[in-house]
Amino acid sequence: MKTWQALCLAVGLYGALFIATAEEEERNKNGQLVLHNCNNDSYVLEKEHWNNISAFPADCRYYCNRSSDAPQIWYGYYKEYTPCTNSTDVLDEEGHIKYGICITSGATGKRTWKCDLTQRPTVE
Repeated sequence: MKTWQALCLAVGLYGALFIATAEEEERNKNGQLVLHNCNNDSYVLEKEHWNNISAFPADCRYYCNRSSDAPQIWYGYYKEYTPCTNSTDVLDEEGHIKYGICITSGATGKRTWKCDLTQRPTVE
């Protein structure tokens, strides 16, 4: 009986491990696989560029491999509190670009990066 219990436990643990490691694939409109694979997540937008809103990263991502013929597109994340824009909610009611800061969020149960438009950056 103990052998069956151990076998069932092993199968259950393997299944849980498989589910935990399986992530949904992200693909862009060209069908290219988009992976978090840049080696330098310490990259930060230098403060001298913080006044240039057009330089703010969308959704706190930077790309280290983004050629149109690459089978995979690689990205990394800017540091927390870097000024950013949001690719899905860019303009306010008056047509001005909305901007915020990069933050991490654990609301979904998994640590994710996002551009929080409710927190304005210290742009001078």
